[in-house]
Amino acid sequence: MFDYLGQPWFIMGSTLSKISICLFFIRLVGNVRQWVILLASQLVLIAVLNLAFAITANAQCAPVAKLWDPTVSGTCWDPSVEMVIGIVQGCTYGSSFR
Repeated sequence: MFDYLGQPWFIMGSTLSKISICLFFIRLVGNVRQWVILLASQLVLIAVLNLAFAITANAQCAPVAKLWDPTVSGTCWDPSVEMVIGIVQGCTYGSSFR
């Protein structure tokens, strides 16, 4: 149960550290407009996608208790949805460190 409930906090914690690194690099590049635009767009992309993942991590089952207790009646998304979200999130992580 605590694994599912803690996932959004873990994701947002790592997201905030990546945003901090992007802001540091924006400050380092100063007036180089191309780099500022690239880093700012990467910052927004990381923030939006990871916020969406943090919300969907616990919104995939109704009621939420079905995440950790399969005997509870309710519905959950197909596991392929979470896989696609993970792939998209992994792509943004990989592109932020290249």
